[in-house]
Amino acid sequence: MPAPVAGTWGGGPEATAVVDGGASVRARAAEAYKVGDYAAAVEGYGEALREADGVQDRTKALTNRAQCRIKLHQYAEGREDAAAARALQPDNPKAWFRLGVCEAQLGRLHEAEAA
Repeated sequence: MPAPVAGTWGGGPEATAVVDGGASVRARAAEAYKVGDYAAAVEGYGEALREADGVQDRTKALTNRAQCRIKLHQYAEGREDAAAARALQPDNPKAWFRLGVCEAQLGRLHEAEAA
């Protein structure tokens, strides 16, 4: 599968080649994450979230987008995603862990300890 190129998530020949290859939105976002294009991955997981059918798919998109936002040092946004994932699936360890990371990076140590 061709790797997404920065700035081509919404169009361009590289993005089209990925779509034409039959890859899911989440798979394309995962590929963007693997190559270090965290901004494209955030966009992709946002699209996956909009298309998600059910709690498990929404939780996966939210926890994955939270991880991308952590990589981008967007801790407030990552906290929102992780908290939303935790609300959907309170037993999801990735949601709790990513929430704790974001809380700690935001200097909210009491909240991080609770997560």
